[in-house]
Amino acid sequence: MDQGEFRRIYDQHWTKVYRYCLHYIQDAEVVKDLVQEIFFSLWDRRETIQIHSGEEAYLLRAAKYKIADFYRQKAPISISLEQDHLFSTEAIEAPLYHQQLEEKVADLLSHLSPQSQQIYQLSREEHLSNKQIAERLLLSEKSIEYHITKVLRFLKQHLLEYT
Repeated sequence: MDQGEFRRIYDQHWTKVYRYCLHYIQDAEVVKDLVQEIFFSLWDRRETIQIHSGEEAYLLRAAKYKIADFYRQKAPISISLEQDHLFSTEAIEAPLYHQQLEEKVADLLSHLSPQSQQIYQLSREEHLSNKQIAERLLLSEKSIEYHITKVLRFLKQHLLEYT
């Protein structure tokens, strides 16, 4: 690969590789550096590299590996910071938060029909399958699915503050 061919590949594919990386990393400065590393590696190996799958496919595969490396290098720091945070505030606040959430769910469930409440309780608290609930209540499995979907949608709408 000579300089002219490299320039053509760079000009033709830089934007696509940049956008691909930006989709996964969402930090323009980091992405610019990664894309430059990809093209530097291509130039550095220009005399030995053989691209069989097409230039774009090759470059996007290289981008995928660069993105994976980026997150692999970043992971220990993130995990460490998250663990420090867990032991400081969340460990103390978690039981109170959990209790408040349980009370809110119980209150919300009280606004539903007795049948929906019973189906939710059998599904989520007694961990019965839809089939087992249907047999116990003499209802169809579709009916059970309907009630569970309805309850979960209702809870999701009213528990946004807890997400």
